[in-house]
Amino acid sequence: MQKIGLLGFLIVFLSCSSQVDIELLANGEALVNAKTSVEDFFLEYWKDLRELDSSLPESPIDSEAIQQNIRLKSDVQLLENRTRGLTNTTLLRLRNWTKFLTDEFKNKPGVVIDATNLDIPVTINLFFATGVEPFSQMISPELSVAEIERELSAALQEYSRNPLDSVRKSSISLTIKAPRPLRSTNGSRLADGRSATWTFTLAQIIKGDRRISLSW
Repeated sequence: MQKIGLLGFLIVFLSCSSQVDIELLANGEALVNAKTSVEDFFLEYWKDLRELDSSLPESPIDSEAIQQNIRLKSDVQLLENRTRGLTNTTLLRLRNWTKFLTDEFKNKPGVVIDATNLDIPVTINLFFATGVEPFSQMISPELSVAEIERELSAALQEYSRNPLDSVRKSSISLTIKAPRPLRSTNGSRLADGRSATWTFTLAQIIKGDRRISLSW
């Protein structure tokens, strides 16, 4: 049942879109505002999934389940969490964003995390508090992005008229605002000079070969 539950939380990104806005503060803290919307047909998939694993919450964006997950992180403060219809909004404060990310990417090569630079791979670690490693047992990051998309779309075969299209539309748009004007970034710069934005599909996140890079 653990595998079913983990798969369920991976598939939560299917048929949904998320906007995550992060502001890195000069005092070392960070504010994270995440807004996730789920397609209505996906709720039918979730209902069937819960019949296999009753430990899953009633909804993939259930407020209480999200709060419980956040409480696992002692250095994360929950400021706001609400679900209205098919949309959840969560506002968090990271007490020390460099420590938080360093812990997430411990012993990972090619990672730069300090007070003026950020260069990290985009992985499932960024979006799940627990149970990261078992995902690679279900969908191998060794597959190509197209192969990962086909693996994911198979899960929605009975629920979506075009499951592959649904998978490709599942994405996370990320905006990071630095404490000072940006010196460099691999994202798209915004007009304020301090922010950059990226968009990643679920398949790209599982593949793990995209990066977030910025300095200020």
